[in-house]
Amino acid sequence: MCPHKETKVSCLISCFYRVRDRLRREGIRRFAVRRFVKSVSQPYVSFSFDDFPSTAVENGAPLLEKYGARGTFFVSMGLLDTESPVGRIATIDQLRSLVRDGHEIGCHTYDHQDARFADRAVFVRSLVENRSAFRTAFPSLDLRVFAYPLDGPNLSIKLITGQRFLCCRGGEQTFNGRVMDLNLLNAFFLDWRSRDDPSLVEWVIDQSVAANGWLIFACHDVAEEPSQYGCMPNVFESVVRYVTKVGARIRPIGEVCRELGVGEEQRRKTIQEF
Repeated sequence: MCPHKETKVSCLISCFYRVRDRLRREGIRRFAVRRFVKSVSQPYVSFSFDDFPSTAVENGAPLLEKYGARGTFFVSMGLLDTESPVGRIATIDQLRSLVRDGHEIGCHTYDHQDARFADRAVFVRSLVENRSAFRTAFPSLDLRVFAYPLDGPNLSIKLITGQRFLCCRGGEQTFNGRVMDLNLLNAFFLDWRSRDDPSLVEWVIDQSVAANGWLIFACHDVAEEPSQYGCMPNVFESVVRYVTKVGARIRPIGEVCRELGVGEEQRRKTIQEF
């Protein structure tokens, strides 16, 4: 085949997959929605960590505490103390230290199930197993908030997961405005997409504050030599410092839900579209 034809075919295939993914994301955002209208005139910011490695506990948590803040750490109990692309995952003792110091623990499935491709029954079992393992370690606590592993959910996973938690967090690199979907909250990742562009991070903070929105930061490792999914401690601290400076209220995700009036009765409401 002519090289020019090969290039054209490759471009067409690439375009097809981009359009398909865009349509998939749009469909997921439009359906299985649990609509919530924020009536509190107060900007919020939450800091969260997914399948968090030890560096998130050793570096991220103390930096939040330094500014009087606490974070939400999404745990996959089956990954504790194992190696991963973001470094060695935290230990059960580190998990206990987070609870002791007032941080929130959220659910991330037991074995980091891919929410986009997982079988529905397998995914539910992983949710149940994660909650069971957590309750064994912390009998008086529960996993009340959730973050989708990897690249967000498919529609079936979004529906069944949204029925089990106060709220479920995704990505999208933006904040949540006055009207939000509790089954798929937006988040802004502090990783390779943003960690080298402080003006971008400050811009999204300013936009969220101006809109009285809820900005949820997400990260994995916090290390001097981070993975592509994490950031450096000085970068993380600069973000926390800036949020404090602009006057946003820093709270864990579940606590924001409580202050906004998201309760169990809201979680059980019939899922509807915007």
